[in-house]
Amino acid sequence: ASFSFCTDGCNYITKMKFHNCWYFDDRCICQLNLIADSLCQLEITKCGEITDSGLETLMNLRRLNDLRLGDLKQVKNLTGSVAEIQRALPDCSVYILPTQN
Repeated sequence: ASFSFCTDGCNYITKMKFHNCWYFDDRCICQLNLIADSLCQLEITKCGEITDSGLETLMNLRRLNDLRLGDLKQVKNLTGSVAEIQRALPDCSVYILPTQN
């Protein structure tokens, strides 16, 4: 899955939220680099195909200042991934959201 077709010419996307998106996977998360110049806020929750490797790519989103993550079943070490992201993006507030039913 890819959403690169819908970001062409979208230079002003500042906020994105992915919730319960089962087709949003590590390949898709890499595509966020296409809007890295404008993306400031990102929330990814209950997306079952995201892994620790996918979260690593978020470190390339240098303008990110608010990141919210939660209920990512394939992520083995969410706390460790968050710590790495915070080291790479010191101006970004990263939140681990509680699991929702």
